Amino acid sequence: MIRADRLVKKYGNLTAVDNLSLRVEAGEVFGFLGPNSAGKTTTIKMLTGLLVPTSGRATICGVDVQADPVKVKSVLGFVPDTPDVYERLTAGAASVRLRLEKDGPSQSAEEDGRASGPF
Repeated sequence: MIRADRLVKKYGNLTAVDNLSLRVEAGEVFGFLGPNSAGKTTTIKMLTGLLVPTSGRATICGVDVQADPVKVKSVLGFVPDTPDVYERLTAGAASVRLRLEKDGPSQSAEEDGRASGPF
């Protein structure tokens, strides 16, 4: 479940998202449609914890996005319109990420820290 309550994001005098409230219940399919610069990407980034709202609150599966962004990221998936993260991965980080996706974290990987980090 996704909840947004009066989300606002301002950049100086520009208001990118203005007082957005929404609810998406379990099992619902929801999409953002709108022209360029309407605030769609900014909203998604606030809902995923990639961007801090100027004001307002968001929760994903009951978890406050600002209070526990790591937990929120563990329960959702997000593919940005420009997935440039792969260009910044080192060979080691990419290997750990792919291994974790395929097999899940092993006991030894968790113990020696290979499963930790941003990916």
